[in-house]
Amino acid sequence: WAPSALAEFLPLLGAPKSPDVRRAAATARVGHNHWILQRLERASAAHDRSLSARREWAQASMEAYVAASQSAPWQRAVREAWRVLDEAAVTLGQAAPSGPLGPQRT
Repeated sequence: WAPSALAEFLPLLGAPKSPDVRRAAATARVGHNHWILQRLERASAAHDRSLSARREWAQASMEAYVAASQSAPWQRAVREAWRVLDEAAVTLGQAAPSGPLGPQRT
């Protein structure tokens, strides 16, 4: 948090008071998130196409990400988000397509 030497040297990593710097920080974070998602997408595509193999890869990736943190509440939050995401993916994977993507009816 400003004022501090760290906030002065790395304003995009903090919570800057200036609206212009705050906007630039938000833009940088969005760009970083897109870059990370692109890397994850490429890494995922390089693995076996089976659902079980991709789920294993995704879970191992999530666990490595969680292990890098020292925050127990954050770790619990990420694991819970993974649980919800995994459950939704399995449920949706078992759903029949419908609407414009489903079978055409004549």
